[in-house]
Amino acid sequence: MISLGVGGYFAYIYYQKSEQQTSETPITQTAPSPTPTPDPTANWQTYSNSVQGITFKYSPLWSLVEKEGQVEQGTTYNTQVQLQQNEAKITMVFNMDGIGGQGQTYQGQPFNLDGNNLFRFVKTNSYDNTQMVGISTSLTNTLGVFEVNGKTYSIILAYPVSDSQTEIGNSLEKEFDQILSTFKFTN
Repeated sequence: MISLGVGGYFAYIYYQKSEQQTSETPITQTAPSPTPTPDPTANWQTYSNSVQGITFKYSPLWSLVEKEGQVEQGTTYNTQVQLQQNEAKITMVFNMDGIGGQGQTYQGQPFNLDGNNLFRFVKTNSYDNTQMVGISTSLTNTLGVFEVNGKTYSIILAYPVSDSQTEIGNSLEKEFDQILSTFKFTN
């Protein structure tokens, strides 16, 4: 009985010490590392035009055609780049000259393009049944163009109206915005 009592006493003392050490040991938790968001444009092709001072990336799903502009007194005007994917087209004109027409009012929202506060507009063209999404200096009484570094630009996505309320239209507009997010004006 005595050895049982002495053994119980030492077991109790051992248990108390291990509890005390456990409660004094701080529990450290490591915060989970944030999962890096993959860059959807990482494997895209890059278009660069040093004359017009512009670069951007585009998906290999789009085919690119460039038409050099005309040179007048050492300055190149109206360089045109067109990206096409099926019936959808993104038309860009760099350093526009000879803009004409009557200003229009568009629906849209503020948009930042490489640090330039502009507007992203949407318009439906009944004459050719296309949905247009573009960038402009303003939404009222505008020709649907904008100016950066003293040059006038036009950038417009056009696709069939029949796609505008579908996942195809959403996908095209999302990709258009991703292309715009890669724009850099270099001069």
